[in-house]
Amino acid sequence: MQKRKCLRLYKSRLINYFLTPTTLLFSIGAIAQSGSAGISAATNEVKSYFEVGTTLVYAIGAIIGLVGAVKV
Repeated sequence: MQKRKCLRLYKSRLINYFLTPTTLLFSIGAIAQSGSAGISAATNEVKSYFEVGTTLVYAIGAIIGLVGAVKV
């Protein structure tokens, strides 16, 4: 009877000391994957607006240049 109790205690410690940290490591890896996917999506979205933003800045610069030229 004592031997069975000791064996069960050993198995429960094995589970606590080995499986719990292993499970935590796998869950951290899963969380990191979704973060990198989100960053990639944000990067692609910013790249799609970059050309439009550049054109807008050129247009604003041209208007400011014309207004400055008229004032001189």
